[in-house]
Amino acid sequence: MGMHRTNAADGVAPGSFEFTEVLLHGSWDGEFVFIEPMMTRDRLATRPSLREVVEQPAAYRRTGYYPTLYTVDFDEEAGEYVIALSGPTMREGS
Repeated sequence: MGMHRTNAADGVAPGSFEFTEVLLHGSWDGEFVFIEPMMTRDRLATRPSLREVVEQPAAYRRTGYYPTLYTVDFDEEAGEYVIALSGPTMREGS
């Protein structure tokens, strides 16, 4: 699965906060490969409406599209949660 990473300034280290939700970044073999939204079942049961800007790094290893927005909603009509990483923006690798 790789290594999970957070911004240390956010204070989101295991055992140091009450986990309800977090947006993790991950790497494999030293290279960024994923963004992973995590939320407890109890938090989802509240049917949250969440909009968060995805923090962007100072530089990108590879040119490509990277998400800029993380959203969580509950679609009442469909009875489904909609969890998305969106706002893909082209970033140039350096």
